[in-house]
Amino acid sequence: MGLLTVTLYDSIIAINPITVIGAIVRIPLDYLVVVILWFALYELMALGALIPYVGLSTSYLSCFYFTMVATRALGLMYFANRKRLG
Repeated sequence: MGLLTVTLYDSIIAINPITVIGAIVRIPLDYLVVVILWFALYELMALGALIPYVGLSTSYLSCFYFTMVATRALGLMYFANRKRLG
């Protein structure tokens, strides 16, 4: 959420913990869903690394892909709640 606020407000001052925690408090259920999604995606990535011979190379690719998916979910969460967040 901190990275999102810095990106939107184009200032490092936006990473103020009060701002970030305030945004999380306004949309707790949506934020919880995104956090669970991030956790599930990274667990899948870690499980993929356990596959012999091809696991490590696919782990790097899946890490990149899952990071993009999780970031997209965070952006959609913000877009869906843009009026409540201000």
